[in-house]
Amino acid sequence: SKEEKIIGFLVIRLKPISMIRFIRKDSFFSFLKHIKLNPKIFIKLIIRLIFAIKTKTPEEYAEFDYFAVVRKYRGLGIGRDIIK
Repeated sequence: SKEEKIIGFLVIRLKPISMIRFIRKDSFFSFLKHIKLNPKIFIKLIIRLIFAIKTKTPEEYAEFDYFAVVRKYRGLGIGRDIIK
């Protein structure tokens, strides 16, 4: 049997949502480790969060809010497939 794995995801925001409920503990600790290695990540996150709070989404539009593809699958067109 073939094992299926998640290799990417896209979150489309129609209304403001809190991503806190989607965060896993291991991802959070990995993020903290990366902040220690590269503090710019944290600064970029804070700027993005401030911008997201101030941004109003028009009713007739959706916004790609979070988009990710596992590093080893990047550059293979997976992102394009996810958006389709």
